[in-house]
Amino acid sequence: MSTSLESQLPVHEAMRAWADLVPTLAWVSGCDKQCVYFNRQWQEFTGSSLEELLGEQWVKDVHPEDRQRWLEIYLGSFDLRKQFTREYRLRRHDGQYRLLAEAGAPCFSADGVFMGYTGTAVDISDLGISDGSVRERAARFRALFDRNVVPLAFWTVDGKIIDANKAYLKLTGYTRQDLRKGGLRCDGLTPAEYQELDRRAITELRAGKAAARTYEKEYLRRDGRRVPVLIAGSLLPGYLDRGVVCALDLTSRKKTEARLEESRSLLDSVFKSLNGLVVVINSSGQVIALKQPQTAVFRRKSTVHAGVRIGANYVEAWKAAHLSGDRDAGLVSNGIAGVLERKLPEFKLEYSCPGLPKPTWFEVAVQPLSRPEGGALITQVDITRRRETELEAELLLRELAHVTRITMLGELAASFTHELSQPLAAMLNNSVVVQRLLSKRDPDTARLQEIVGDIVALSRRAKKIIERLRKLLGKGKAQLKAINFNKLLIEVVDLLRDEAILKKVRVVRELAHGLPLVCGDRIQLQQVSLNLIVNAFEAMRRIPAPLRELTIRTFVSSHQFVTLEVQDAGPGIPPDKLETVFNPFFTTKSEGMGMGLSICRSIIKAHHGEISATNAPGGGAIFRVVLPVIDSTADAI
Repeated sequence: MSTSLESQLPVHEAMRAWADLVPTLAWVSGCDKQCVYFNRQWQEFTGSSLEELLGEQWVKDVHPEDRQRWLEIYLGSFDLRKQFTREYRLRRHDGQYRLLAEAGAPCFSADGVFMGYTGTAVDISDLGISDGSVRERAARFRALFDRNVVPLAFWTVDGKIIDANKAYLKLTGYTRQDLRKGGLRCDGLTPAEYQELDRRAITELRAGKAAARTYEKEYLRRDGRRVPVLIAGSLLPGYLDRGVVCALDLTSRKKTEARLEESRSLLDSVFKSLNGLVVVINSSGQVIALKQPQTAVFRRKSTVHAGVRIGANYVEAWKAAHLSGDRDAGLVSNGIAGVLERKLPEFKLEYSCPGLPKPTWFEVAVQPLSRPEGGALITQVDITRRRETELEAELLLRELAHVTRITMLGELAASFTHELSQPLAAMLNNSVVVQRLLSKRDPDTARLQEIVGDIVALSRRAKKIIERLRKLLGKGKAQLKAINFNKLLIEVVDLLRDEAILKKVRVVRELAHGLPLVCGDRIQLQQVSLNLIVNAFEAMRRIPAPLRELTIRTFVSSHQFVTLEVQDAGPGIPPDKLETVFNPFFTTKSEGMGMGLSICRSIIKAHHGEISATNAPGGGAIFRVVLPVIDSTADAI
């Protein structure tokens, strides 16, 4: 038979607390005579779980010879609503039967309604006692009374404590000598504000109740300290002027409750202080906690946020929004489901809501709840201001990068002029020759065609140089495309060919064959490569010309990254400057701005890559750029 305490025994919360606090074996039964609860000590003694003991299942552990007598005592007392005591053998977890002394008493609600029975049992096997003479029974009772770890005392209606066990004396701070002198009284132990509760309990007992309802109060110890206790009392069988009281120390429980309340208060404060819309859902997507935002901006996503309330299914709300045409809602519902099913460690998405005069941006973040039942914490924050700031920063970076490109190309003006002057001068010379040939009566047609072909080739070369410069000087918006990094580097090296000749630098290219594609903005990656190569030229200006060698190297550092290394033969970077070379305004040039490498770092970070600097073992510096690869089937530019 399977049942539960909550469904079968709706007793006062204090009764369940009593069952858990009693340090002996304890049980609770319902109005239908079925046992609905066994405390931890009982479960540990028998080695059975609560589910294996409920109902009549626990009887299997009672010795077969004792079961019938036990049932007769229990059922007879139950029908008469009276207390009972009994002895029987119960099988322990190791299979050995142990002799238990058990006492049970009926329980009533505050309005006198019978709620069931509670009982406690003590293992008396080691006491060496059994049924016998009155003297033996008295000795047995005395031993059980004194050894019981539950504070117990006998009292009279005039308030006198006539006997108490060691646990009770320890709880109240009094001694056995105080007890013998009559110095221990109920009214002396009870502060004035709780004495009315004691009088009510005695009135209930004298009115015929077998046991008074349990209640909480405080004991005033001998040293003046107050101790919170849970009181359960009953009259002794056959007496109307004396009874027994059980007082459980609630100090630890009260401290635990105080800490729990403090934790709840702290969690509530933290929860309420969270920014934006905060939703806590269980494993099925149902909202179990909610913190509404202060502003009304979330209402723009009305299909989702308008119906958010405790008990609603938050995942279904996002799915419904997706079915109505909201693409972002589909991504969010899949993300929440992934976190709930433990397929995703977390989920984040930035989405926008159209509005006037400008759209509003939000970030939704889903984090799993660290509890066995699962669930998730979902926050949604208005990030419009952050997005606007990021866009402004991107525009400023773009402008600064453009200025840096212009400055750098200005520094290379001499080499670009020399490179352009060669095809232009040749075109001029060829044009003069054409004019001379045409002035003759019978011009050499074949010779003219050859010269005109040279002019066309030279003009195309000049046009190509101008187009490269124009692209580098452009201010267009960043365009991310699949890029062949080797091809890009070759173009940059060709552009700087004359500069290398003027600076007397030998350029060595070690470009890996079949290099995977990377995703990026072509102009920005050209600017990074150009900056690193020009810096390398500058670093070698003070060393002898025969030693000026620049190595440009590419390779695959793993299956997921492409690496570029630009290595010069200069003096290297001072060790104390290695960590600062990418800082804004760091420069070794008297006329430099110190923004080139800083902008390079910002560009590479925007491409989800890394840039670093180190000194080569044989001298010189190495600047290393690492970029993630993309699908090799993409079209490269």
